Amino acid sequence: MTDATLPAAPRVPLSPFVFRFGRVGDMVMLTAVLHTLHCRYGTPYHVVAMDRWIDDLYAGHPDVAACWHVPRKVPFAFGLAWPALLRELRRSDPAPIYVCEHHRRQVPRIRRLLALGRIDPDRCLFIEDIPGTERLWLDCLLEFAAGTPAAVRASEYPQPVPRDLWRPQLQVAPCERQAARAGVVAAPCGLTRLFALCELAQSMISIDTGPAHAAAALGTPLVVLYGIQSARVWLPRSGTDSPVLALEADRVEKIHPEAVLAAWRTLPGERSRR
Repeated sequence: MTDATLPAAPRVPLSPFVFRFGRVGDMVMLTAVLHTLHCRYGTPYHVVAMDRWIDDLYAGHPDVAACWHVPRKVPFAFGLAWPALLRELRRSDPAPIYVCEHHRRQVPRIRRLLALGRIDPDRCLFIEDIPGTERLWLDCLLEFAAGTPAAVRASEYPQPVPRDLWRPQLQVAPCERQAARAGVVAAPCGLTRLFALCELAQSMISIDTGPAHAAAALGTPLVVLYGIQSARVWLPRSGTDSPVLALEADRVEKIHPEAVLAAWRTLPGERSRR
């Protein structure tokens, strides 16, 4: 279906879906995509993921309507949620479906699921890029999200402005914030408590991993250490313009501790407390 064949109709909110089977850092970056799509289509998104911790990561998030879980290694049909997921996908027609997954084994599984549900292909966009070596991956995701499926009239759903909306954002539960302020840290520390600790922390030193993306999204000044991966691709983006500094070597252990401390000392010394 093309723009020319769509009936002239007033803009109405749509209830879109995003597929992403990433780890913690990937799903934190995805919040920037979810926010701009929420602003564009007028309704929080449904996120289809694999891991149960996604419920904690997106708990209370204003851009997420619901999280759906599918099995990681076995066929989707073996999961308990897939019949309800297919029904909701059909019910949401003609809302767009953005497939932000690029893994060569997972994309065919998603295509089979959509075909099984008889989902109109014109509703779907599949990301073509894979993480490279030169461009920030978050920018690639946001460029993909700026696309419009054929079943949706782009003129009725313009891109949101300003561009600073396109930042990762996380929510901290008040009870977790209170526990973190009281110094209550469970072992092991769950995601919700980790977010509260990051929000309250003066600063952070981290290797390139999910907690670094979470801390940046919550406005924690931090230094991130890179080895095999590149900061040009995976540097976290702050949700509040707080500084995010990168130190790189071909292996993390080759970064001298004095260099890490010198970078850390340049970070702001105080943060406003919530």
